[in-house]
Amino acid sequence: MLPVPGEPRCQVHPGPSAPSGLITLKRLSLVHLEQDIPQTTVSATSRMERGPNMLHTILGAKIRWSQPNGWLFNPVYVGPDTIDYTVEKGPHAGRHAVQPTYYHRIAPGIELTSWYEEVGTVVNVIWYLEPQTSHRFAALPAWAVEDFKVLAGDNQDPRYLSRIRELAATKADGPRHVLSDDGYFEVL
Repeated sequence: MLPVPGEPRCQVHPGPSAPSGLITLKRLSLVHLEQDIPQTTVSATSRMERGPNMLHTILGAKIRWSQPNGWLFNPVYVGPDTIDYTVEKGPHAGRHAVQPTYYHRIAPGIELTSWYEEVGTVVNVIWYLEPQTSHRFAALPAWAVEDFKVLAGDNQDPRYLSRIRELAATKADGPRHVLSDDGYFEVL
């Protein structure tokens, strides 16, 4: 398996105190970190050098989260069972949502939140806590991408949910629009 530029090379080995069948990860090295990080995460790396608020977990955090193409989620509250966010800027600015989430700690300092939105979007976000960066994978229904503005609104509002359900029932789900991009976040 080839290393991914900008990603730590890891070696799987049995942990000295790990119960049978469990493994731990040992970081070997970082290769050309500053050069290989996408432009959207370089500013987060620079922020790290100035001493960011280091998180030990994303759970319970209140953050401002930036993604490419003008997406700004502010504020975002990440809980063990929900994520509550407002889209301040970007394709569907004005959207507010509270989504049930699934949480998983991948390794120390690397956490995953995943959720399914009422519009049919599937979202997975990997949070890299030390550099305060993220990787988002989202698969959006075709109808939602035709005009992102239809997603503006509050998913806690029954009128909004009714309108979204009507659109989902009458428009094409596929082909899905996939977002796979890197961003950064700041602790508020």
